[in-house]
Amino acid sequence: MSTLNSKRKISSFLIILAVVLVILSGATDVSCAYSTFTTPEYSVTIDVHEDNTLSVREEIIIDTYAPIHGIYRYIPLRGTAYLEENGEVIEMNRAMSIKNIDVEEYIYDVSNESGNKVVKIGNGNVTVHGKLKYVITYDCTLYEDELDFQDIFYYNVIPQGWDTAIERAEVTVNMPKSFDKEGIYAYVGPYGYADEERATVTVEGNTINITSEYLSAYEGITLQIDLEEGYFTGVASTNWMTYVMYGIMAFAVVLAALLWFLYGRDPLVIKTVEFYPPDDVTPAEAGFVLDGIADKEDIVSMIIWFADKGYLAIEEKIEEKKGLSGKLLGKEESVFYLHKKRNYYGNKFFARTIFDGLFSTGNDVAISDIAEDFWDYYNVSKDELRAYHREDPTKELFTASSSVSRMLTLVLTAVPAASAIVFTGLKAHIESYITAPLVSLVIIFGYMFACMAYDRRHTYSKGKQILTICTGGIIVIMAFISTMATCGLAGSDYMAPIVALLCSVPIFIFAMIMKQRTDASAKLLGRLLGFKEFIRVAELPRIEMLVNDDPEYFYRILPYAYVFGLSNEWASRFESIALEPPVWYYGYSNTMFNSYLFMDSIERYADAVGKLTIPPADADGGSIDFGGGGGFGGGGGFSGGGFGGGGGGGW
Repeated sequence: MSTLNSKRKISSFLIILAVVLVILSGATDVSCAYSTFTTPEYSVTIDVHEDNTLSVREEIIIDTYAPIHGIYRYIPLRGTAYLEENGEVIEMNRAMSIKNIDVEEYIYDVSNESGNKVVKIGNGNVTVHGKLKYVITYDCTLYEDELDFQDIFYYNVIPQGWDTAIERAEVTVNMPKSFDKEGIYAYVGPYGYADEERATVTVEGNTINITSEYLSAYEGITLQIDLEEGYFTGVASTNWMTYVMYGIMAFAVVLAALLWFLYGRDPLVIKTVEFYPPDDVTPAEAGFVLDGIADKEDIVSMIIWFADKGYLAIEEKIEEKKGLSGKLLGKEESVFYLHKKRNYYGNKFFARTIFDGLFSTGNDVAISDIAEDFWDYYNVSKDELRAYHREDPTKELFTASSSVSRMLTLVLTAVPAASAIVFTGLKAHIESYITAPLVSLVIIFGYMFACMAYDRRHTYSKGKQILTICTGGIIVIMAFISTMATCGLAGSDYMAPIVALLCSVPIFIFAMIMKQRTDASAKLLGRLLGFKEFIRVAELPRIEMLVNDDPEYFYRILPYAYVFGLSNEWASRFESIALEPPVWYYGYSNTMFNSYLFMDSIERYADAVGKLTIPPADADGGSIDFGGGGGFGGGGGFSGGGFGGGGGGGW
């Protein structure tokens, strides 16, 4: 036993030792990666011009321990500074552009990465070693600071992200004209430090010289000069981007309004008094005319319509429930059978397809047994119902121009948010525009969802309308929260996404009401709405008179009440009227027949038929800085808090 314990202890020790060696090996590799060269000297000369553009020359001398391909240098294109005015802290987000980059004597490559301009010097097929000198020149444009109480020069003259120690740093800044020498502050150290003792600052005329004898890795120098307002003139501005951004938002609203005015205004819909459905209009057509959508309710209503017309009979039986719950627990369920009485030879292909699909396996079928076979018929019938109205100009529901305008206007709902994302990103020189397509798609989808509630307002219940609108609204709000976050990362305030949201709402309203009905469609809609209103509010004397004229009146109207979403309301109108069971329905109940009991069976039947519309299972180089931040007017800033700077290293 003691031998076994000794072996376990030795094994544990070896495992721990191996882990420690791996960790130390990794640490050694990292250390070596950063110690392949030293930087004896880093010199920077900056010529500042009156329009706040800079001509920068960086002279970097390195001494390599091992061969390298070259060095890389990255410069942030945006930053954030904090200034104090009368005790109030002001956040200043500022972008800049870098151009005319050149490297003396070496090949190099320039790219943009994570909001930085990256200069990669050297050849991947060639290594260099020994004492090397790299000279990088570039022009920097600092955009307008939008401050009205002072101008400021606030720049990371020695980058805080350099990979190695710098044995000597020298900076020369040539200002374009005289300035207050008391407003000069040089901060030395890593990002966030405010050590003014480690730099020697001298001023000769309009030239500032800064030296520091030793900077550790990731230490730099930031120069802050407080200047009087108006010191810089003719400074480049990105305000034009703001104007273009808001102009695009406004244009999208105006274009949506114009499209509605030209193509979306409906003819007057006059609701007439109707006691019967319009001639030759099936319940599926009635539902389609109301909302322009072919759905399962239309199909369910057609089966009742077929029964009322004598084409089939419906039988309800109570049978043992399929599965273990039926066999073991004896649970029962309603099973509906359809019995074909005669063939349907009507001229409406969608109706014929539905009928043929119901009896594709025989003349007497259980609804639960035909689900897989009926699915294809169901899809074809929906296409045929749409084609029935689309291909006949006299039956077209909406004008083609308004349907196209609806889709175009839905696309316009995303334009304000996309504009906010793209232009705030361009102003900040970050690639936030890559998120614009995804955010736009989410906004369009959310508004399409809300449009569906409007399109189906004549067939949806109030609760379902509210639920659909809220769902679409939540999707849209989430997209705009993402827009706000993206604009915030770009250093923008939240005015742009808020204005974008306010612009998208009227565009959505125009999209919602854009589809223009044809004159014939508007006339038919008026009759159907009048018929629907009668079903909803019919008074007992009128119903009794109609039942006296036609004892089957309740069943004649039932499929239309169902497709209108008013079947329960329709049944309630007959609670005091004695009804004979329909000749086409055989129920299992021996209790007294009334409209409520019958509707209970119809509800079970509708659930069973609804399952027919469910598809079967087999249906088709180095860390990158994102810019500096920090610093207060009158001093109090810190290293790395200015613009520019960045970092670099070897590769």
